[in-house]
Amino acid sequence: IEETFQVERRVLEIALQETARRRKIDILTNTTFIAKASTISAAGNELVCETVTGDRITLHSQLVVDASGPASVLPKHFGVYRKKMEI
Repeated sequence: IEETFQVERRVLEIALQETARRRKIDILTNTTFIAKASTISAAGNELVCETVTGDRITLHSQLVVDASGPASVLPKHFGVYRKKMEI
């Protein structure tokens, strides 16, 4: 039997943020991702963000997850967007 659950988005986001903070994970809010200044590659990823005060932050990561939904911000910017996922 397949079951589905519906969760109110805002409540889930708050719960995930609190869980992350308790695990000492930094969460950047009021920050804009600057795709043109960022790089994604097998050698490593650098994501550049700008705060509301205009400061730029560079994040280094081995794994990047695009949670922009149907907008597919990162795949479209880096030219790797595929309309139909291959399984």
